[in-house]
Amino acid sequence: MEFFTEKTERSGKHYGMGLYIAKSVAEKHGGQLKIANRQDGCGAVVSLIIKK
Repeated sequence: MEFFTEKTERSGKHYGMGLYIAKSVAEKHGGQLKIANRQDGCGAVVSLIIKK
């Protein structure tokens, strides 16, 4: 889903475009974007995978 944010207090300052753009770029280059929660529960891990 593009342009998504759950945080209503961030409206006007954040449009949720960063991960959407990163995913689009990865896919255009035959890659992928992987997103997972950290095991310690503090934040997330984002991996941009593009083959040579």
